[in-house]
Amino acid sequence: MNTVVDFAHDYQTDREKVMRSLWSCKTIGQVEHAEKFFRVLKNKWSNAINSNSTIKLLFEVDEHKFYREFNSMIAQFRYT
Repeated sequence: MNTVVDFAHDYQTDREKVMRSLWSCKTIGQVEHAEKFFRVLKNKWSNAINSNSTIKLLFEVDEHKFYREFNSMIAQFRYT
């Protein structure tokens, strides 16, 4: 169970891994796999996200950034 304290120590590293995996994608399949990786991140930190409103807001900002980049990459691959 990941707590608020764990979130403060480890979330940033986990988030950066997920974003780097998205940015390194070269195909739609890889982008879709990166989305699964993001869902794993969300599930891993769900206890901290659900127990603290500040963490929830921080995560929602990161989620918005992830899906903005995700949608941009999907559109790019579909039109090339």
